Amino acid sequence: MTSGSQTSPEADIAARAEADFQEGWALHQKGQLVRAGEIYERLIKLHPEHFNALHMLGIVTAQAGDSSQAVAWFGRAVAVNPGNAAAHYNRGSALARIGRHQDAVSSYDRAIALTPDYADAYNNRGNALRALGQDGAAIASYDGAVRSRSDFTEAYINRANTLKGIGRFEAAVADYDRALNLQPNLAGAYNDRGIALWSLGRLNDAIGSYDKATQVRPDFAEAYINRGVALRDLHRLQAALESLDKALEFRPDHAGAHINRGAVLNDLVDQI
Repeated sequence: MTSGSQTSPEADIAARAEADFQEGWALHQKGQLVRAGEIYERLIKLHPEHFNALHMLGIVTAQAGDSSQAVAWFGRAVAVNPGNAAAHYNRGSALARIGRHQDAVSSYDRAIALTPDYADAYNNRGNALRALGQDGAAIASYDGAVRSRSDFTEAYINRANTLKGIGRFEAAVADYDRALNLQPNLAGAYNDRGIALWSLGRLNDAIGSYDKATQVRPDFAEAYINRGVALRDLHRLQAALESLDKALEFRPDHAGAHINRGAVLNDLVDQI
């Protein structure tokens, strides 16, 4: 007669469920979303409250572009485990993608309540608040993001864009500078910084910022247009025309470039 330990039926079921989840997770990490999703769904049919499978199926579904269904999976996940900050965060992101920004804010609030230094949640909460037209609250949320993570480039840019949008141009420039100190090759940030500087009447500084934008991205038509506008304001008409012509090399159908080029040509005619 031999002796040995035996596991309980419940332990066997749990072990099989974990093995199935790990199989799905391995496929998920390899980018095989369809196969991973099938395994997660099969697991959920057997274990409807399997939090990890529900959460990961929400992520797979969101990655596949079905944000509405992702919201449903994340909703089931947080019902099973309301103390998981990441699930609330991911639900908020899916809600934002389908335009349910107020609900997204609520999900981000739950994530932050559970993890007070959740920088990504603060940042995305700011984006949702901005979409709702609540710029002051959005700025406060971006404040939380950079307070939690001082090197959070995206949050500095988001805050800068919001500040620029409400006319706080000096503060916007300061945030663009913070972002560009962290990541010096952000063409869009140089362009938006130039717009803020132009709004402050600092035309030469604005041109320098547009120059940086086109150095990083030589086909950046909007930066060439903005540069042309600033040069025209300085009455450097030939240089303005050259900048607008450069924009049209890359975007020959850009109405704004044609309009501004026409205005510069009129100015040149008036000089004759």
